[in-house]
Order: sequence, then C-alpha cells, then structure tokens
Amino acid sequence: MKEFNLYGTCIPQENYMVDISSKLEQIMALIQKKKYIVISRPRQYGKTTTLAALRRLLENSDEYVATRLSFEGVGDLMFSNEEEFCKDFMALLTNSDWIDDLGYKALINEKIKKVKSLLTLSIAISDVLSSINKKMVLIIDDAENLCNNDIFINFLSLLRAKFLLSRETEEITFHSVIITGLYDIKSVRLLDKPDSEKKINNPWNIATDFIGDMSFSPDEISTMLLDYVNTTGCSMDIKAVSEKIHFWTNGYPFLVSKLCKVVDEEILPKHENKSWDVDDIDLAVNKVLYEEISLFENFIDNLEINPDLFNLIQAIVVKHQEISFNLLDPFIKYSYMCGMILPNENNKICIHNKIFQEKLTKYYTSRLSIE
Repeated sequence: MKEFNLYGTCIPQENYMVDISSKLEQIMALIQKKKYIVISRPRQYGKTTTLAALRRLLENSDEYVATRLSFEGVGDLMFSNEEEFCKDFMALLTNSDWIDDLGYKALINEKIKKVKSLLTLSIAISDVLSSINKKMVLIIDDAENLCNNDIFINFLSLLRAKFLLSRETEEITFHSVIITGLYDIKSVRLLDKPDSEKKINNPWNIATDFIGDMSFSPDEISTMLLDYVNTTGCSMDIKAVSEKIHFWTNGYPFLVSKLCKVVDEEILPKHENKSWDVDDIDLAVNKVLYEEISLFENFIDNLEINPDLFNLIQAIVVKHQEISFNLLDPFIKYSYMCGMILPNENNKICIHNKIFQEKLTKYYTSRLSIE
C-alpha cells in the first residue's frame, strides 16, 4: 500500500509522488546540450528522488544510459590512495543494471585490473565509453562531504580536462556529468583549507548551475493529492488543500510530504467521513510545530553555538529588520544552503516558509525569555 515518504528516494509504486516532469525537462535540456551540471539544494529538498526519476527517464530512452553514484557508505578505504579510488570508481560503474543488460560488466572488470592512477583511469573511462553505443550521463549524489578530499578534487580535475579536450579533439568522455549536494561544488576552493593548500583554479568551473525551482507549486502538489485520491478513494477539494499546503510550506518538498503524512496517518483516522479539508492542514501544522524535525534542529544547534548566526536570524524573525540578501556573507550563505531563508522580490532576506517562521519565533521567544 502506498504512503507519503519523508526520507530517501520516493518510489512510484510505493509512495505518493508529485509530478516533477517539468523539472526533469529542464535538466534534460541541459543534458542534451552536453552540459556538466551542479544541483545544490538544502537537505530533504527532493534531490535524490529527482535524480532517481531522471535516471529512469534516461534509461528508458534509446539515446542515453545513466550511472548514478553516491560515495556515502563506501568507507574511507576508497579515498586512502589514488589507486584504490580508481579501482573502486570503476567497480561502482558495474552497479548499474544496464551494464549487465548490454554485456559490459566483463569489460569494466577487465579494466579494473589495469587502473592504478588517474591517468590510467582516464584511459579506462575512454575505452569503456567508446564501446558503448549510447551517451553516458554520470550522476554523483551527495558530494558535499568530499569537497575537501584531495583525491576527489583531483578526480574532478580529470573529468574537467577530459571535458575540455573533448571540445577540441576526439577525446571520449561522459556526455554529461551531474553533481548534487548541499554545497555548490564550484565554490570548493573557498572551503576551510589553509591558504597554502587552496586551489587557484576551481576544478569544476566548467559546470552550469541548475537554477530551476525544485520546490513544489500548488499545481504540482495537486498531482500528488490526485494520486492519493485515486488510490484511496478519499475525497477532498484538491485545489483548496494544495493551496493551503503551499501557504504553510512554500513548497518545501519535505514539509509538503510531512503535512500530508500527518493528515493521512494521524488526523484522517479520527474523521467519520474519511475526507480531507483545509482545516486538517492547519491541524497538521500545529502537530509539526511541536515535533523535532532534524533539518530544523540541526539549524538550531548552529544558532546555539554561533552568536553571529543567532543575531542574524534574530534580526529577521524578532526585530523584523530588512537585510539585503548577499551570499558573500557567510552566515547568509549558510542559512540559505540550509533552506532556512530566501531572497524576497526586493532582494531582502525572508524566512523560507511559515512553518520555519513559526518554529523560529517559538525558539527565540523561549530562548530570550530565559536570558
């Protein structure tokens, strides 16, 4: 039976999902132009689900194949030295279903025996891709934890060099590479390294930022509710409920699913007529406001240990000050990356959504009453 999913990848057969076809079309337009792409969004913002849907779309085409890699859970050994990384990278390529379907697993396994450095990895990548009669898209998910890893940064430099060579010569490389994470990988040189170790040239300055809106509009939220209605037979005014959900969440994907899950599993069972109405969304919000939500609690932890960040958000939430949205300010940039703030139409900082606004107000009211 389907349910609203809050964590990990949403699966169409198991979860109620928003129709994100318009977002996939925007990404596909970049892929068709051979763009290397960066998708940096806050946690629980639908990146992994979007990539899974993109991979299905690519693999159902006659033109592309896709390999999606996540370095989470691979352990430290992979990054202990260059040879280990190169062999493990090639091994990860064999995890894709199309490798077996097209008969390339043996070829890749043979190449694994020969790769000992980034140079030999480059040759192996070209050899494998030259044998495949489709355009390969490499997707690297959750790359933020590797921003300061020298082996990974050198790997990006390798991909960059192959990309540039392919524009001038017959160098064979990935048709497109997509890297996602909390941080923009293109700002890697700004991360916390000694000045003597900072790289002058960013290894990923060839990439295009995906600027499409990954939050959910009321119409997109409606597609998930329609799936729910068709599956369960439950009745509701889909348009009105979608608009109320958007009113509270501003389309933040996790919060959209969270409110729906609360209504479905906690509020609806108490109804006599088994139908949703807009008041149910308000009830769900009241429940969520008193729950511990990890993406919010992590931000609060940082407010507690960082007075400058505490004062910035206090100025917005409590003092209602108008502060220009400027990502050169590290505290503004951090708050934006965490999904807590957005620029408004006047380029002033505003809290991302009303749920976060309410939770921050409660936090500061409690915090300041103690002092």
